[in-house]
Amino acid sequence: PPQRDPDKNTVRELFKYVLQLDNQQLSKMSLIDLAVHALTLKQQRQPTCATVRAASSQAVYAEYSQLPAKQSAPLLLAFARLQTSMSQVGSFIQQRFVDQ
Repeated sequence: PPQRDPDKNTVRELFKYVLQLDNQQLSKMSLIDLAVHALTLKQQRQPTCATVRAASSQAVYAEYSQLPAKQSAPLLLAFARLQTSMSQVGSFIQQRFVDQ
């Protein structure tokens, strides 16, 4: 059976862990900002597949789809950079972002 998308709380907790944030810092950031930071984190060579799945989850997409293009562009750019540098993560980026 296909894996379920992580829910909003799971996505936030994963980003909290990856970005080493406390609850106060986490609460001040949107899911889009968290996703962009997690995907472009300089300390790690490349984001894990779990990070990519979280960043392309329905929870992040719900927020993304409500934003104007200028505010959503950093996330698409982060995904584009990943696709060009890491062919193996392409299957983990949910199709809803690839079709943009």
